[in-house]
This record gives sequence, structure tokens and C-alpha cells, in this order.
Amino acid sequence: MEDTDDNPSAAAAEQWRLEGNKAFAAKKWDAAITKYRASLAIDGASPSSAKVYSNLAAALCKLSKYDDAHEAAKQATKVDPEWAKGYWRLGVVLELKKNFILALDSYKEAAERAPEEEEVFVRAKDNMLRRLGCRVDRDGTIVVVDPPPTSTQVKDGGDEQPPYVAWDRLRRRTNNFRNMGRAYPGYLTSRDGEKFKSEWWIQDGLSHWHGAMSRQLGELAGMPCDQLSQIWPKLVELKQQMQRREISQVEFDRGRWNLTGLPPARGDEFVELVNALTLLGGNQIPIEMGGGKFIPSPPWLEWFNPQQLMAIQQVIWGEVMGMKHLLAGTLHTSINWEGGVDVVFSPAIHNSAKSFVATGGMEEDEDFCKDGTPDEVIAYIKKKLDEGIPWEKGMRKYIAVAYRGTILSAWLTRLVVGLAPALTHLKWARKFITLADKEWKVTEKGRYEQCGVTFRKSFQVGVLWMELVTAQSLRGNEAPNLEEAIYEFGLAQDIINCAMASDPPSEGSFEGWVFYVSFSRKPLAFACSYLGATMTRLRQEDPDLLEEVVKKTGIMEGDRDDNLMAFLFEQTGEAGFSMLSAIAETYKQAALAQLYDDTERAILWWGYTAHVALAGGYKLGDLRAGINNAVIATQEMDEELLGPCAWKGSTYQKQSMLMARYYQDKRDDFILPRLEMSKRPDGNLALFVDGQLLVHNFDKDMRIEWKKWKDRNREEDDYLDTTEVEQEHGAKSEG
Repeated sequence: MEDTDDNPSAAAAEQWRLEGNKAFAAKKWDAAITKYRASLAIDGASPSSAKVYSNLAAALCKLSKYDDAHEAAKQATKVDPEWAKGYWRLGVVLELKKNFILALDSYKEAAERAPEEEEVFVRAKDNMLRRLGCRVDRDGTIVVVDPPPTSTQVKDGGDEQPPYVAWDRLRRRTNNFRNMGRAYPGYLTSRDGEKFKSEWWIQDGLSHWHGAMSRQLGELAGMPCDQLSQIWPKLVELKQQMQRREISQVEFDRGRWNLTGLPPARGDEFVELVNALTLLGGNQIPIEMGGGKFIPSPPWLEWFNPQQLMAIQQVIWGEVMGMKHLLAGTLHTSINWEGGVDVVFSPAIHNSAKSFVATGGMEEDEDFCKDGTPDEVIAYIKKKLDEGIPWEKGMRKYIAVAYRGTILSAWLTRLVVGLAPALTHLKWARKFITLADKEWKVTEKGRYEQCGVTFRKSFQVGVLWMELVTAQSLRGNEAPNLEEAIYEFGLAQDIINCAMASDPPSEGSFEGWVFYVSFSRKPLAFACSYLGATMTRLRQEDPDLLEEVVKKTGIMEGDRDDNLMAFLFEQTGEAGFSMLSAIAETYKQAALAQLYDDTERAILWWGYTAHVALAGGYKLGDLRAGINNAVIATQEMDEELLGPCAWKGSTYQKQSMLMARYYQDKRDDFILPRLEMSKRPDGNLALFVDGQLLVHNFDKDMRIEWKKWKDRNREEDDYLDTTEVEQEHGAKSEG
């Protein structure tokens, strides 16, 4: 742009920028934002505007408007791609959003462009590498040394973690992984089903993942990539022999198996990987770097650390390319992937497929897959249906790929990029399938056979479970704010409604029971446990917030058939619950749904009995029965598989036992008064019942329990903690 003395517009833009800087220095964030935007309205495209975009992003961060700040920071790097501070600013915003992998990329860009004296950029990059547990090799490659912890991830190693324990138990019963069903009971009565084991549930999901991943790893041998080229030439020669009809397909598969050490792909790997995720709610699945214990690698692949991550990207890419050629009416089996029709999928699918192409060393085609919003993908599908492509010859599969591929990509994103973008992808998937269901009235008219099982609530419940777990993990140990609570309560209610759509089999095959456990009991237990615990916490820390959440979500309204109150009425036959009794009954339903040997089941029963005591109006027999169930649950828990119970001696247990002992001489039909909590003059929290003091320093027990809980979650908290950058650049900064 010309000098501002000769360009009035540039001079005006500069004046607005300076005014914005003054407002920023005075910590008048709204005024600064207004002035920076006025400057950009005059000049928002020249390289000099990069500083204004960066300053705008900084001001927006002070108000916690991180999404808007992200857009402003991205624009700074676009208008001046060589300005180092623009990338640094983008990295800061991404770090505040807890998108640590992309923050690292931005810090690297800043460090590469910065003069040597700009140590802040290098320091930001090094700090992020430490957070992610990475190191940089001599050739510049970033290697994961110690993957960051998340509550939804099983880290490499750890023989005592549930999936490894469960898998080891399975291998003691069978080594025939192609027919693992023989290791399970063939037939279960309703009584047997009530005693369905946690290890069976985990093993069934892992068996789907193990088989699909083992086969898909072999497909990496077909990559024309320098890193994997030792296998590629031999496979090409073998394939040419089959094309010349010198060997049969069976002989080719046998030869390929001998070369790779892995069974050939069956074509169902995509479906099986997603099925494993939905069966386990996205949990209990190990991702191992290099040769693993769960899925061992052949020697030619052991050194390649991201093998399992790349195999997932490959299967997503394969589905995209398969859809291109299916819609084009062509059959395509070679590695040459050019051709086919344009397709539109989610940003998650687009990014995964594009990453695979780049990592695999294949020539990239910018137009091979476009990304769009859920509405844009729905519009694309409608267009193809109008063009005459029927459901059964393409569009049913297209919807399955769009939805399931986004789920698989989101799970992968959760592991290697961050929780925030993963949650964005899961929200995309939910909106997409909701719009599609409404557009074609699949659920309303029962069109599952025509449009696909992807629309069934039993399939979607595991995905909703993944979304709620991801949202919880993203906020760490912080209680949800109003917006977060409304969103999460809505998800929990959707999970309950989906879970209740499946009926328990009275008797039948193991497959029928594991289906019921995976798509009804486990998600129902999780959703009820979440609601009970979160309502309890909000009631203790911010009762006004809980009241507003309940009002806005309508979960306690008595004239609806799709909310928590309707669910509790269906289960108990009673209505008109108070807040405390609703919490008690929610804990009870969680305990009833949870598997009998799960270590969480005992604390769920204690949560029920504690709130029975607090609510009052219950029979003493209800309290005693709940305590008895908690004791039995403690005796039945599989601690070797799931770890020791973390809640032994909890405040819930102490509240319940104090009440039971006080009324130990009463009959079961005695109606309990409320257990009261009150602050004493000395500041201690006391428990009273009928005006009698039970304990005078109960808050001491609560503090000890809270510290234990914090200590258990400290490692994950440390990873997600952005307090330092918040204090310097975000809303927690002084002023």
C-alpha cells in the first residue's frame, strides 16, 4: 500500500489502529475491539493489516471470545504470510482453545520466520513440545515420546489397564481370533444376562477393533511410500502375476499374507472399526506407537511409529475414494486414485483423507474431496438423489460414510490433535444425522431398511456417549457453566432416550446380550451417573445455576415424555420428585444399569442412599436396601480388571451409615426425616437429623475426599491446564 501521507484511507485505518491500541493499553477491551474492526473495515487486506488482526485477536481473547479470536488470528497469517508474530498469535489462541497440536504448528511457523532475537516464539514452541510429550529428531521429525493423558485414551503400555487385562484373559481361553465367539457363553438366560461381565463387554469391542486393525495394517504394505517401500515392489510383482492369471486370487492373498505377516483385508474394516467405537463408547481401545502388545506388528512395520494412526486414515481415505467411484458407476481397485466424481464430506473426513495422501507420498489432488457443513452435505445428497442415484446403489452408503467416517475421524482427532476439534467433529456428525433423519423421515416412517441402520438410535447412542465424554474431558475438573451444562444435560437426556429404545432379551445368544449391554445398559449408566454427579455438584457449589439449568433444559417438567422426569416416572411409577429425590433416583437407575462387577456400581448405590437421607420422605427400608446393595456391589467388583474402587469410605457412605445407625431400632416402614447440613459458629459443617447432632466437622471428610479426587485427576488436569497462558493473554489476565 502507498505511504499513508498520500493515501487518506490508509491514514484513517492507521488512526483507528492507534486508537485501538490506546483502548487496549487502558484495558478497555470492547472499545479496542470496536476500533480495530473500524480499521479493518477501511483496510483489511493489505499486509499492514496483519498487525490489526493480531491485536483484534488479542483483545477478543481478553473477553474469552476464542472462536472470534481464532478467525482474526488466521486472517493475520493470510494477509501477511511472512510475519512471524501472526503465527505466534494464532498459536496463543489455539493454545487457549486447548488445540495443542495446531498450536505447536503455529509456534513452529513463527519460530522459523523470526529473527534470532525473538526467543519468545522458540520458547512457546518448546513449551508446547513438552506439554505434548514430544521431542524433535535431528532431521526435524517430531516424535511422540510420552503421549499426553486423557480420561478417554488408553496409553501405550500399561499391562494393568482394563483393555490389556481383558485381552489377556480372552487369550487364555482362545487363540482363534477369527472365531472368538467360541470363547464366550453361547447362550444366556435372563438371570445370566443380569450377571453380564465387564470383561465380556470390553473383549467384544476389542475383538472388532483387533480384527479390523490387524487386517488394515497389512494394507500399508501397498503404499508407494519410501518409508514402506521394502514390501511394495514384491506386492506389485505378485499383483502382476495375478493380472496375468499366473496365480489365482486365493494364491495372491496367501502370498500377500506371507509377505506382510498380516491377514488380507475383507472390505469391512471401516465398519468394524466404527462398530468397536460405538460398542465401547469410544473408550477402552489402545492405540499403540510402533509394534504393540495388543496388535503386534510384523518386523517390516515395527519401526513405523504412527502405523495404527495411518491405518485409520487409510481406511477413511479408502471409503472416500470408494464412494467417488461408486457414484461414477466404476469399479476401482488399483492404487491410482484419480478419477471419480466430486464428493462433499465433513471437514473431519477431508482432513483425515488429505493427511493420509500427504503422509503416503501420493500426488495430492486438491479437489478429490470437498468439505462442507451438514446442510451442504445434505444438499449434495438431495442433488444426487434427484439425478437418479437410488438409495440402494449409493446414497445409503454415502450417508453411512459421512456419519461414520466423521465419528472415526473425531476419535482419531481426540487422540492426536485435541479435545476441542474432536468435539467440533462430533457435533457436526450429530447435526448431520439429525438433519438427514428429519429430511427423509427415516425414524418417523421406519425407513431403516431403505436408508440404512446408521439412523437407528441403538447405533447413535454410543456416539452421543463419546460426545459427552469428550465435552467433560475438555473442561477438566471445572464445573460446567450455564452454556456447557445446558448442552451436556441435553446430551445426557438424548443418551437416556436412545438407551431406553432397546429392550432386554429374556434369553438368547451372547451377541444379543452384548448388544443390549453396549447400546442400553452401559450408556444409560453413564448418562444417569453424569446427571446425578453434576446435579449434586451444582447444588453444592451454585444452586442458582442448577435451578436455571433445570428450567432451561426442562428435565424436571412433569408434562413431557422425553425428559428425566418422564424416565424416572417410567422406572418408579412415581411423580413429583424434589431435586434431592430426583438425584437419588437418578443414581439408583445408574446403579441398576451398571454391570454388576463394575467398580463404579458401589459408589452409585452410595450416591442413592446419601440422597435418600438428604431428601427425607423415604422409608427406612429404602435406605437399608440401598446400603445392602452397595455392600454387595463392593464384594462383586472386578478390581483386577477395572482397578481398585476409588470411593471406599466416601462421604456418601458416611452420610448413609450415620443415618442408618441413628435409626437402627426403627422398622423398615419408618419415614425418614431429612438429614440436614449446617455451618456451626466455629465454621465447621455439621450434620443434624431431628435436631440431633450426628457429626460436627463433616466438611473435613469432604475436603479429604475432594483432595483424593483431584490427585487422581491431576495428570490430566496438568495437561489441559492453560492457566499460565490465560493469565498472560486470556480473560484471567489482570484487569
